[in-house]
Amino acid sequence: FDQAMAAAGIDRGGVYLTNAVKHFKFERRGTRRIHSKPDAGEIQACRWWYEQERLLVQPGITVALGVTAARQLLGKPVTIAAMRGRPIELA
Repeated sequence: FDQAMAAAGIDRGGVYLTNAVKHFKFERRGTRRIHSKPDAGEIQACRWWYEQERLLVQPGITVALGVTAARQLLGKPVTIAAMRGRPIELA
């Protein structure tokens, strides 16, 4: 991610990153922890934190890196194929 930001000429120091869901759900496979996709209730439970961060940071632009982040931003299920490259004004 940092390399992509640098290649795009974006100063990493001026970027605020956060997770759409504030916990890490996983399945244990041997000694490894494999990430599990959060369900709708878990995404909704974290919406308050996301909204508070947006109020405090007041970003000029928000980029969703994945379908879970897009669902958090828009408040509804979406597909990346349908949303890719489309600017959407957030309320």
